[in-house]
Amino acid sequence: MKAIIDEIREKMMRFPLAHIEYDETSITYLPSASDGFAVRLVVYPGTPQERYSVYFNGSHEEFVHPRDAILTFGYGLSTDCRLREYVRLGRAYRWIVDVWDEKTQQWKPDWEICWFTMPFWQFWRRPTVRYLQNRLIDRHGGDVAHAA
Repeated sequence: MKAIIDEIREKMMRFPLAHIEYDETSITYLPSASDGFAVRLVVYPGTPQERYSVYFNGSHEEFVHPRDAILTFGYGLSTDCRLREYVRLGRAYRWIVDVWDEKTQQWKPDWEICWFTMPFWQFWRRPTVRYLQNRLIDRHGGDVAHAA
């Protein structure tokens, strides 16, 4: 368990101003900008192998291979990823992870999570859509950001 957390911590040392919290089973990047989103990796020990979840705010994806989980964690920190967060009555209930398509120069949806909560059932109320993006790793400008 500790190996994947330590590997991400080591990689995050390239970004001295990034706010990271971690323990034995998880590591979380907390954005300093209001239009960023939290990226969290959680390790679930089990038999015969560990499982991993990578969260982008309320959205998450499951993995069985540590390399895939690490790459997804890093992708959430990059300018090639953005999160559309839908809010009703002040509560987020839907998240769509968009990826930047270099060929078409457009955002395309990758995965979506929707929680059927009270705000969702208030369908007559117009949702607010927030576009969130971390810019820790700048994949468009070629440079790596050194601040969160």
